[in-house]
Amino acid sequence: MRYLLILLLSISTKAFAQNPPDFGKVRADTNFCTNYSPGWLDSIYNIPNICNTVNQLELRFWTVGLPMPNFELITLSYDSISGWQAFKYTDNYSYAMYDTAVKQTVTKLKLKPAPDFETLFDALKRNDIFTLPNQRELKFTDFVLDGTNYEVTFKAGDKFRTYTFYNPEILLKRNRQVKEFKKYIRIARLFYNSLTIE
Repeated sequence: MRYLLILLLSISTKAFAQNPPDFGKVRADTNFCTNYSPGWLDSIYNIPNICNTVNQLELRFWTVGLPMPNFELITLSYDSISGWQAFKYTDNYSYAMYDTAVKQTVTKLKLKPAPDFETLFDALKRNDIFTLPNQRELKFTDFVLDGTNYEVTFKAGDKFRTYTFYNPEILLKRNRQVKEFKKYIRIARLFYNSLTIE
């Protein structure tokens, strides 16, 4: 009986244990946590400083729609206890900003992936989520006012970084040679199309 119990525990541990994600190549900012202070949106959404997270992986994907500011945050995280988790945060800031009678509220929704978190994470890595440059580092022509701005902030193990890009769909049409625009577009689509409300 004792051996049967040990065997069952061994099998269940192997069956239910989750392997930590393989980050692959990561371009890090060695001074990130020295210089990073959470922005006002972090405090509105009540999310902690990413440098203090206990997660082994945390991806924060911010979207800002302009000219009337509409903010949205999707987080994807992994730790060895909780496993994979994803959440979407939205607010009514743009309405509350223009109408003082409207109370500012934040909505937090749990998300589920299609088909699974590992597939989503692998697709994000294939599109270089950890190594893409800031868009301002690229050489391209034209500029688009307003539209949609994106920011990726991540912790991958003990490495951190943040970078931004904006209006990649429009700019790709005018700059076909800039392959990074295609990856920016795919990353945005993965966050929006591969995660649905649980």
